[in-house]
Amino acid sequence: MRDFIVTVMMYSINREILAFEHARDLQAHIGAGKRVHLLLSELHLPDMSGFDLLGFIKQEHPETYFIAMSTNPADEMPAAELNADVFLAKPFALQDLFDIVERFVVKTPHLRILHQ
Repeated sequence: MRDFIVTVMMYSINREILAFEHARDLQAHIGAGKRVHLLLSELHLPDMSGFDLLGFIKQEHPETYFIAMSTNPADEMPAAELNADVFLAKPFALQDLFDIVERFVVKTPHLRILHQ
């Protein structure tokens, strides 16, 4: 699913998109001084809590847009409390994702999108 979303978004919005297999790889990327404009992440990750990732991102880089995804509707409130910019309930229509990303791309025309 991740590879499909990355491919579709890359051709649809014409921006650089990076995908990370593990949240720790994303943290290393950020730790190396790389800027992240928008992050699309599942909240239930195999190597780290997506909530922990969200908290880390918003604490270290509050300007980064964070789209939190989950199949569990109960995750929306905790994500909002951690300042997620958007909660995307799964399953979702691809158009819903396009609409959300477009909103942030329009705000930031030179944006780099990272997908977890």
